Amino acid sequence: MMWGSFSIGLLGFAPLVMGQSLSDLQHQAVQNRALIQKQRLALESARREESYQKGNFWPSVDVGYRANALDEATPIESKENSRLGGAISYNLFNGFRDRHDLAAAEYATEAQAYLLESVAQDLQRDIALTYLDLYEKEAFLQIAEDQLALLEKRLADTQGRYEVGLVSKNEVLRITVEKNEALQQQRQALAEVEKSRNRLAFATGAAIELAQLAFSEFESLPQIEPYDTLKTTMLAQRSEINTQKKRLALLEEKAQAIRFALWPTVDIAAGYNRFGNDFLLEKDDEYEDETRIQLNLNMNLFDGFQKYERIKQANLAVEQAQLDLTELENQLSTDLQNRLLDLKVAHENLTVAQSAISEAEENERITEEAFKAGVETATNMLDAILNLSTARFNETTARNNVFRSHFLLQRTINGFPAQPLKEKKSE
Repeated sequence: MMWGSFSIGLLGFAPLVMGQSLSDLQHQAVQNRALIQKQRLALESARREESYQKGNFWPSVDVGYRANALDEATPIESKENSRLGGAISYNLFNGFRDRHDLAAAEYATEAQAYLLESVAQDLQRDIALTYLDLYEKEAFLQIAEDQLALLEKRLADTQGRYEVGLVSKNEVLRITVEKNEALQQQRQALAEVEKSRNRLAFATGAAIELAQLAFSEFESLPQIEPYDTLKTTMLAQRSEINTQKKRLALLEEKAQAIRFALWPTVDIAAGYNRFGNDFLLEKDDEYEDETRIQLNLNMNLFDGFQKYERIKQANLAVEQAQLDLTELENQLSTDLQNRLLDLKVAHENLTVAQSAISEAEENERITEEAFKAGVETATNMLDAILNLSTARFNETTARNNVFRSHFLLQRTINGFPAQPLKEKKSE
């Protein structure tokens, strides 16, 4: 699609040497920003919980020593005695609760990974919008500088015509006032570029050099894809949906684990103890050994229906999570429809704005010739210049609104490139 006369002129301020792209900045942010590091730590904590749950499948080993000192000996215990012992125990069966607790921890880890991905997608969206804002501010600066240069040229021409008596002093003053206002606008536009650069530096967590920004992403307009295709992508990739699915699976595992509280538990344990009549078990003829192996079977028969209430609560939590997932999918599908509508309208508005550019340029050319011929006044000339700047401003805004809508749509379908887990592994 053609850029229009102004869009071609915009390429004049883009660096000739290709530098950092938008994807480069997004990858930098995923590596540098503290909020991503915070989410990575939360993911690591979830992994530690998963490892903790795996410990339930290992035996438990204990060792202990106890020394007693009495004021006087008793028939069954000497004045000084000690005990050294060790035990190993292993759970043979607890209704498979350990298995479901581990599965729940695994789902919690996966949910945290998707949450990290969601934060990264939000960050990349913000960077894309800030990157676009900087591009837009530079375009506005170019418009302000072009307008100032045009007014300075017209002022010089009018001053020369005034000196030979072709126009009145009032004509010169009118253009001078507009030129001074254009100078203020140019300085303000320059400050806006610098502020936008600072915002981009914060968003990426790295220094930003304007000369290194390529802005090549804006050379062609994004295309509009069918809603059904975008919806399928969104339902498969959107981090929030996948997070909710994992939380639903987690709650289902927890509910299953709670049901097994109705089942008995079976444990086996082996222990060894040495009892002595001194503190350090040094008197070989004054200690006793004991080796014991136990098989324990336990089952609660009644606890005031507490287990049943916990089971009902767990089932209700699963139902709520399922409803949350349905609501989330419907909400995001609606958001997708609206984002797609915004993109379509932005394309249509750009077409209108581009057609106004050629009209404003032709009007400025005709008015200039008439002004030189003495037919038009300085006021008409100023109006033509301002109309051209307004048309260029509107075309720039309309074009950037297309990209703005596109970036917001990409966030809706998790379409940004940088992946925080892969970025971490590559460091």
